[in-house]
Amino acid sequence: MLEAGSPAPTDAPPSDAELRARLEEADRHEDLLTRAQAAEIGPGPCPVCAEFPPPEPEPEPEPAEDGAPGEGETQRALAATVAALPPVSGLRPVSPGWQTPFLARPALTCDACRVDVPPKLNHAAWLLVTLSALVLAFGAVFLIFQSQRLEETFPRMLAFGGGALLLAITLSLGYVLHSTGSLSLVAKELVRARRRARGDKTILAPADWAGETLEAIVISIILALLIRHVAIEAFVIPTGSMAPTLLGDHYEADCLSCGFPLEIGRDNNAYETELKLGARCQQCEQLQTYEFGPRDLTGGDKILVNKLCYTLRDPERYEVAVFVYPRQPWEHYIKRVVGLPGETIKLKNGDVFVNGKRARKPDRIQDALWLPVFDSRYARRSRETGPLWVTVPETGREPDAWDLTDETRPRATARGERPPSWLRFERNSGGVFDPTPYSKTSRGTHAVSDLRLAATVRAQGTARLGIEEHARGVERIVAGSFPVGPGLQTYSVDVNDVPVAQVQAPGLTPGAPHRIVFAYADDRARLLVDGRLILAWEDAFAPGTTDAAFPLLQADGPLEVDALEIGRDIYYTQLGARYDAHEGDGVEVPEGMFYMLGDNSPNSEDSRKWGFVDREHLVGRAFGVFWPVIPSRVKVIR
Repeated sequence: MLEAGSPAPTDAPPSDAELRARLEEADRHEDLLTRAQAAEIGPGPCPVCAEFPPPEPEPEPEPAEDGAPGEGETQRALAATVAALPPVSGLRPVSPGWQTPFLARPALTCDACRVDVPPKLNHAAWLLVTLSALVLAFGAVFLIFQSQRLEETFPRMLAFGGGALLLAITLSLGYVLHSTGSLSLVAKELVRARRRARGDKTILAPADWAGETLEAIVISIILALLIRHVAIEAFVIPTGSMAPTLLGDHYEADCLSCGFPLEIGRDNNAYETELKLGARCQQCEQLQTYEFGPRDLTGGDKILVNKLCYTLRDPERYEVAVFVYPRQPWEHYIKRVVGLPGETIKLKNGDVFVNGKRARKPDRIQDALWLPVFDSRYARRSRETGPLWVTVPETGREPDAWDLTDETRPRATARGERPPSWLRFERNSGGVFDPTPYSKTSRGTHAVSDLRLAATVRAQGTARLGIEEHARGVERIVAGSFPVGPGLQTYSVDVNDVPVAQVQAPGLTPGAPHRIVFAYADDRARLLVDGRLILAWEDAFAPGTTDAAFPLLQADGPLEVDALEIGRDIYYTQLGARYDAHEGDGVEVPEGMFYMLGDNSPNSEDSRKWGFVDREHLVGRAFGVFWPVIPSRVKVIR
């Protein structure tokens, strides 16, 4: 019993929490020590034996003095002496001739503490194995996707099996790299030997490099199958219904007149025969004829689909979705979500209206959907389609103040106090229509006023980019004004030279190059300078139909235009089928259903023909193109 004032005992046993903390600290110290030793390990002294030296041998008993030992007894005594000697302490190569140009460290072993250290590849070998694994991985992906195109069962299974085999070999190479260069595995072996040397009963399981590698491969395959089934799956695009956002099987060629790169959709019978295909270039409108063979066919885009996305939330308008085709449940289709449950969808003038209101695309989606109309980097070699630019005389302006010696780089010159007139992009006197270059010979039949003009300019006065729109006998010009000068200047959107929206921002530097953009789509105009949004304006007075549309340039002083690009928006065409939202008051989307449209509207079999997609038939949201691995094709899907 403690008396009052007596000191408390100091030899009390530690608590469970303190014991756990000490054990954790010891394990942490051992882990740091073994990792440091693993990073520097090599032939020479063994770090385990240095800490736990092997026991000294017991001395042999002296022979009896009453007689000399015979020869047999001497050999037995020598053998017993050698057996009693401690094993050699030190790490030595397992194979004496280990020196090769691919090993930074051989496989090592210690006879005393039985440490076994795996070999380590040098940088050259690591790079060689990595490149080999990548080549095999590409080959595996190619065979697996190629098998989806084969119609006969045996060739399809053979191609898929070959791809799976290459994928397994790739995984094996990956885990060989992991096992030969992993500090954690070497540290684990040192911990095992150290515990064995001090008689610790918590010895780790013996190292089994082949078993661990096989186990890792099996786990990876299982995880890959689970991910494919639940989270992410790859698909191949066979057709061109979403072109040019997503390309199906196609041929690639350059325009014979201007050199513009073309993607030409595959005919259904074009797998095994030589054929001639006609294609109209959207850049110069020249009709070309090309000869292609089976080897010229380029496979469609390979995409990744997020299968968890629509489990957690509902689809959003204008997302690209993969779903089960309602009429053939064994097939998958990919389209853009346009109509949501309970909405009334109306297609008019190429645009989408929801419940009577125009459904504008978000800027990030709209900027990914501009289809090429003109690119000044590709000059025409034939002028059969007429002049590219014409001046539009205007009171108080000089019609001849444009230098069109190089039609791809128009220049405005100063003529006293009379600035240049509007310069109209006319090309064959038709304005901008909706040709689908992927669909070969189509010239387009619908005038498109949703346009984007982008140019690099050097200006001395206000530069203007605009659109001239004709609608039922009424003409109007919607333009963006980009002022030049120091400090804050007034940017504006003008309709027939009357400002309807203005903002103050730093002006263009005189004579310096600036990238300016005027985009007008879904009755919304935007002005951008060097990638920065300056002004946006929603047009409440746009006409309901468009008869003709022409891009325009204008300046209030000397102007040099370079790298001019003109693009147009998707124009949803009329199919005349049962569910075509052009008809009557449109179509009403039932609850739990969605209305899908393809980006290549004139050549897309979509909801206009076969109706709606049930919520249960949605597979997931397409979010990226990963194959072929070239910068122009790998992208995020908007």
